[in-house]
Amino acid sequence: MAGVDEDRTAHSEYVQRELRAPWPAFRGGYPDEVEAALLDAVLSIRSAYGTSPTTGVRGAVGRWREVRQVGASGLDDLSYLAGADAQSLAAVLGNRQVLSSGLLKAEGVVEAATRLVAVGVTTGFAAALGGDGGPQGVRGSEGLG
Repeated sequence: MAGVDEDRTAHSEYVQRELRAPWPAFRGGYPDEVEAALLDAVLSIRSAYGTSPTTGVRGAVGRWREVRQVGASGLDDLSYLAGADAQSLAAVLGNRQVLSSGLLKAEGVVEAATRLVAVGVTTGFAAALGGDGGPQGVRGSEGLG
């Protein structure tokens, strides 16, 4: 398969030439904060991410952090989101956007969290290990997969 190898080589050379190292370190994400990661994943679907830590998705995560009364690294228990009332969660997040299914994004968050908890994924550590269900925990949540 000389054609594939030539394509791969050309692609690699292009990347090396045009996208020079060093690559900047990724500064985003929520290590060890599975609640924040789930909120971020669902709320960022088809929406503006926000221009500061107090707007958009990051602002919503910050408001959830305030309600949960945890510090910078304490949003790591999906049972809180699974047990939340979706309408109340939407109010806290300041987000009334809907998923493609027509459900509020907050309803999608609660449903996904409930499914993940049901298969044994409650913390970021459990998610990293794959839990018992992995991505199957989210599959079947309307508008999420």
